[in-house]
Amino acid sequence: MEDLTTTPTYYFKFYAHSHPSFRLTDSDFHDGKEVVIRDIMTKEQIALKFT
Repeated sequence: MEDLTTTPTYYFKFYAHSHPSFRLTDSDFHDGKEVVIRDIMTKEQIALKFT
């Protein structure tokens, strides 16, 4: 468990997509970060790209 009052946290929610929502802390939220999103049946890898 982490104290979310001291760590900035970014939530990503996808209502029309088939993969689950996820969150990143401030230290993980940067351009080029690769994230693996897992649910019960699938695993998807995405990369954050800032424009």
